[in-house]
Amino acid sequence: MIIFETEKPATMKNSYKFDKSFGPVASFSGMVIFAAGIIACWFDLTGLVFVVLGAFIGFTNSSTEIDSVNKKLKYSNNIFGIIKLGKWIEVKPDYYVRVKQERKVNRTYSMSNQKLDLKKQNTTVYLYNKQGKMLIPIMKTDTEKKSEIEIESICKTLGISRLK
Repeated sequence: MIIFETEKPATMKNSYKFDKSFGPVASFSGMVIFAAGIIACWFDLTGLVFVVLGAFIGFTNSSTEIDSVNKKLKYSNNIFGIIKLGKWIEVKPDYYVRVKQERKVNRTYSMSNQKLDLKKQNTTVYLYNKQGKMLIPIMKTDTEKKSEIEIESICKTLGISRLK
């Protein structure tokens, strides 16, 4: 008796993480609330409210996942950092990627009415359709030089071109 096994191709998925959803200050505060909730759970179970609230604020982020075998992309919001909510987009051959320089400033005020500005400069790669509409961000890096190799491999695996 001969048994044939059909092999499924291994799905190759890359994931690129973006910023925290609530910004750096609120995210850090959420982590502190999460830690305080864990400590409060030793004394009273109402500390679980702080654990859930802190985990939501502290760990929620966004990311993009690339399925190179099926040529699909998924931009997702990761609730609590683990529950991925998003929809898959099939990449067509007439889509293209473009690099964009971005500057982001997160401003926070202290109790003494002092401003704290956190400035960040990033290079973000976006997916565009044939009409020129931006669909989703694919990846984010600190410098454009770091992203060059990644962009070329993304374009090659998805079969799309790059527009400068």
